[in-house]
Amino acid sequence: LPSLQGAQEVVDFLRADPGTTVDFHAASTNSRLTVQVCLAGCGENTNFVQAGPEKAYYRFGEPVVFDDSFLHRVKIDPESTEPRWVLSVQVLHPQIDSAEGFADYFSHYTGPSSDGGRDDPEDGGPVPPPLGDDEQLDRELSA
Repeated sequence: LPSLQGAQEVVDFLRADPGTTVDFHAASTNSRLTVQVCLAGCGENTNFVQAGPEKAYYRFGEPVVFDDSFLHRVKIDPESTEPRWVLSVQVLHPQIDSAEGFADYFSHYTGPSSDGGRDDPEDGGPVPPPLGDDEQLDRELSA
């Protein structure tokens, strides 16, 4: 399969100290899913990852799966008594797990039918405007 981005399939242990906030950010492609399993410092419905408008609270040993191409963030309660540790595994999106699946998925993909009303930064941030054609963009940049 072609590499869709540099960090396509990755395994990490991630630490976040009490009070940590990772602001909204997104991957450059939707070719993978992120699976995180909390190992320590999970909190009692206080520490979460939010992808788009959906919040998933960390619970010990329970996987959280999200598409990191959506705007996502992490918040760790400042009152937590220990760092939050997760095993984070990024895997190829199951709809494109073969060369044929890759070609089929992207040859038929038309994008979302709407932005889902995600204008509020707390719900995943404003959706960026679509890019114009290259000639229009070149004219705007040279003006």
